[in-house]
Amino acid sequence: MQQLNSLLDREKWAAVSVPPDVQAIIDDLAARMPPDAITSPPSKRGGVSGKTAAADAANGVNGVGDSSQGGTKLRIGHEEFCMVSVVLDVLRLAAAYLRFQAEVPAFSGEVARRVVELLQVFNSRTCALVLGAGAMQSAKLRSITAKHLALSAQAVGAIIAAHPLLRAALAAPVPHARRALTSPDFDRLLQDLTVYRSEVHSKLVGIMRDRLNQSLQQLPAAADGWAAAPPPPPGAPLPPASKFADGNARQLQILSNVLIPLLGPTELASVFGRVAQVFSMALADAFQNLHPQGQAWRAQATADITALLAALSALPQGGTAARAAALSPLSSLLAPGAPFAPTAHQQQQAASQGQGGHLVLSPGTSPTQQHH
Repeated sequence: MQQLNSLLDREKWAAVSVPPDVQAIIDDLAARMPPDAITSPPSKRGGVSGKTAAADAANGVNGVGDSSQGGTKLRIGHEEFCMVSVVLDVLRLAAAYLRFQAEVPAFSGEVARRVVELLQVFNSRTCALVLGAGAMQSAKLRSITAKHLALSAQAVGAIIAAHPLLRAALAAPVPHARRALTSPDFDRLLQDLTVYRSEVHSKLVGIMRDRLNQSLQQLPAAADGWAAAPPPPPGAPLPPASKFADGNARQLQILSNVLIPLLGPTELASVFGRVAQVFSMALADAFQNLHPQGQAWRAQATADITALLAALSALPQGGTAARAAALSPLSSLLAPGAPFAPTAHQQQQAASQGQGGHLVLSPGTSPTQQHH
C-alpha cells in the first residue's frame, strides 16, 4: 500500500492517454468472464454493466484485438473513461496480484482480499485528495477545479465498471466454501465507490448553486436600474440580456465546456439536469420577488428570463421531458398571461435569434475552486 499512497500523493489529476498494456488488462479480464455472469442488465450509468463485458469482448465491442494501439480513453464494455496516471498503476497492480494468484492458487482468497483492500485505499484517498482538497498540499495544486473533480469521478467510474470483471477473475480460483467470505468485501467496495462518485456530482452541482446564489444577491440592485431605460414603443423587440443574465449564462457554458469532454452522457445528464433544476427554481423565485417598475423594466426582465432559459436548455440534460420538467419553474414565467410573458413579436424575435449557443473557451478553463 505504500507504493499506492506514494502514487496518489503525486497524482496531479490530469488526463493521460491509455497505454496498450492497460487496455489489454481490461480486455483480458472481459474475455475471462464466466458465461453465467454475462446476463446482467445495463448499468445505471448509461453503459453496459461490467458483467456484460465478456459478451462485448467476444464481439469486438471492447476492443479485443486492438488493445496494442491504446487510446485516449479506457474502454470497458460500451463505456469509455478518461484516465489519470494513478488508475493505470492501480490496474497494473491488480493484474500483478492476479498473476500471483494464478501461480500460487493456495493464496487465492488472500489475494482477493488484498485487491479489495487496494481498491478501498484508492477510493478513500481519492476522496481525501480531491473532495477533501488534500492534493493542494500533496501535489501542490493551486485549487481543486471542476476538471479535477470530473477526472476523479471518471477514475472511480472506471473501477466501478471493472469491479465485476475483477471480482469474477479473483473469485474463480477461490474454493466455493471460501467465496462467501470475500463477497461482502466486494459489495462494500462497490457501494463506497458509488457513493464517492455521487458525492462528486453533488459537489459540482453545489458549486454552481453557490455561484448562482452570489449572483442573485446582486439582482435587486441591478433590476432597479432597468426602469431608467426609455419605454419601448409598441412592437419593439426585446432588449439585449443584462450583465446579470449574461454572467450566469457564461458560468453554465464554462462548466459545460469543462465537463462535456470528460463525463459520459448519463453522468452529464445527471449533473446538468440537477444544475438546470437548481437554476430554474432559484431564478424563478428571484424574479417573482422583484417589484415591477414599468414597461422598460418588464421588457428587460423578460429578455433576461428568455436568455437564461436558452442557456439552460442548451445544457446536456437528457431527454426532452426531463429538460421541460427541470425548466418548468422558470419557463412558467413566460407562459401566456404570466407576469413576464413576451409579446408575439418578441417571441418571434427570440426564436429567430436562436439564443443559448455555447461559448468556445479554453479546455483548461474551470469556474470552480474547492474551499476547505
